[in-house]
Amino acid sequence: MFYPTVVIAVGNLAHRALSETNELLLAFRSPARYITALGVYEEGDYLELSAPALADSAPFESTLMRWLYTTRAEVNIDRAREADMVVGPPAGYLLEQVLLVVDSNAYAHAQEVVAALRSICERAEELIPTRLHWIVLHPSYDEPLPPAILIDHQERLRMASPFQEGKLHVMRLVRSDGSNMTPEQLRETVAYLLLGALHAARFEGEHWLYRSVVELEPASSTLGCGLVTLPLHRVLRALEDKLVADALSAFLQSAQAPLHLPSLDENSLWRTVVEKAASAWAMSETERIKVNDKYAVSAQLSPPSIQPRNPDRAQLESIQEWEQQWQNEKLPHWRNLMNQFANAEVDAYLQSIHEAIHAYLSAPKPDLNTVISQLQQQINRVGEWGIHHLVISRPAINRKESLSKRAEKAIQEPPPRKILGFAVPSRPHVPPELAADLANALKEYYEQMIIAEAQAAFRSAVERLQDALHQLHGSYRAAQEHITHDIREYNERALHFRCERLPWLEPLVYRWEHLEPIADALWGERDLASLVAQYINPDQELRSQLPRIAQNLRQNLQRWMTDYYRRFSYYLRMRFPTHYAREQWCLQRLQEMRVQAERTLWHTEKGLPQMWQITPPDTREMLAPHAPDRLWECDAMLGFVAVSRGAEI
Repeated sequence: MFYPTVVIAVGNLAHRALSETNELLLAFRSPARYITALGVYEEGDYLELSAPALADSAPFESTLMRWLYTTRAEVNIDRAREADMVVGPPAGYLLEQVLLVVDSNAYAHAQEVVAALRSICERAEELIPTRLHWIVLHPSYDEPLPPAILIDHQERLRMASPFQEGKLHVMRLVRSDGSNMTPEQLRETVAYLLLGALHAARFEGEHWLYRSVVELEPASSTLGCGLVTLPLHRVLRALEDKLVADALSAFLQSAQAPLHLPSLDENSLWRTVVEKAASAWAMSETERIKVNDKYAVSAQLSPPSIQPRNPDRAQLESIQEWEQQWQNEKLPHWRNLMNQFANAEVDAYLQSIHEAIHAYLSAPKPDLNTVISQLQQQINRVGEWGIHHLVISRPAINRKESLSKRAEKAIQEPPPRKILGFAVPSRPHVPPELAADLANALKEYYEQMIIAEAQAAFRSAVERLQDALHQLHGSYRAAQEHITHDIREYNERALHFRCERLPWLEPLVYRWEHLEPIADALWGERDLASLVAQYINPDQELRSQLPRIAQNLRQNLQRWMTDYYRRFSYYLRMRFPTHYAREQWCLQRLQEMRVQAERTLWHTEKGLPQMWQITPPDTREMLAPHAPDRLWECDAMLGFVAVSRGAEI
């Protein structure tokens, strides 16, 4: 049976080994996570890798105390039992296991954890009995293990303590047969041994790592293994990469369904904008403005006139006020109306473009290349509009100002008359033709300004439309290039899936060809293009959404990967479909792995180590147990674990 467990890594090698164990437990969705906390002690702080949750709990004085409490909380134990994991006796004595995985050169820091554990256990009133176990990693080929490790272990066994000292397992880079391994190989070996120790299993008798909970054993032990493993955490990463690559490929080049973007006619847009601006103008102004084709506008203006026979200063001021009103109020008002309605029409059209593209991408079998092509066609059409080549002519002010000055001079300085040889003041007089010319000049000037302002506002809106289409096209083009790059990168990572094969640690699946049937079973019949489309937010740039889309696809894979796809036995059947092929392969591997397990990771004085045979549930009947008294049923690996006492230190 299993017990609530806290595993703490101290040292770099131990940290990386436990991190991989955590990834494996997550990949297998192990029920051990309900009663197991995994953490790292580094520079006086505890880093949590994984720990059971506990709602509505009061704050704890330390992370270590929280781990000890949550792992043995009744609600978490019940969850593990509901997942078919045997946890302690149903009623009665419950034990807390604390396992320190320590680099030999970090042993002094491990002592700090021991001191903290002792302090907690001394003060705890409700804490269940705790037993402390050790796995010491000695990443050296010839240097001896620091003697303090064994001396302190024996001292803790003898002294009274609030917790009980358990097993001390030592492992190094030299196996008992003299063969060597690298530190990375030791790290990976420890990661899978910890998976085997923590993951749910059925067995009778002692747990191979903890063994008896009452036996006092002053001598150290060492471990050995010969395991066919399932590197499920790496399998999941490879499948995730391939799913993202396949889904993005399907989205990039699917069935090329037709896309019909809304069209926009230049003359219709011009008339619509000017008509709306003129209608709004008529609500506050007396002059009337009408729209004509080919960027023309007609206006009915009535400038004030000067009476040729009785002109006065007031008439001149009236003309000046009329002109100032047009210059400072009416022309800006007309300009604002044109800009307002031109931009509104452009915005409405762009919105219709966005909606059409989003509807297309959300429909079955969208094609990103079609979107890019259609946007380019829209850009070409707008680029051919005549407004781009129109010379906007603003009237010159010379004629208007010249006539105005002449009229002003005629009123203020009328030429003298001679009566009987004497010069006498004459009455102000403006020639009729000058009065008519001034009225026409004012009328023509502001009529032309109305046209020029309308054309300028329309051109500005069209340029903004063209810029927006270019930006939209560039966004989808950049997204296409980014997707193409991502597809290549994800595919390369997936197709280059490789796992190192060691004599004592052989992965069941170790290259992409082994995973192709699983990928086909998981998403071979799914509409991946539509799946990608449903994650697109039309209000955001597509390229910026790609990381989120990829993450959503990964989450889909996690949902599709039910427990059925997370078992060693499933991958065994996929590799060897027939019962006979599976049986022969497993028997051969068991023979080889037993020999490897006997080569423990430290030289011992005693003979053959104690062996635990690990087999998946559905292979138990076809495989004759090599160690019938120590059979371990676990759907995560196949092979043997060896425990040898009396390691020579």
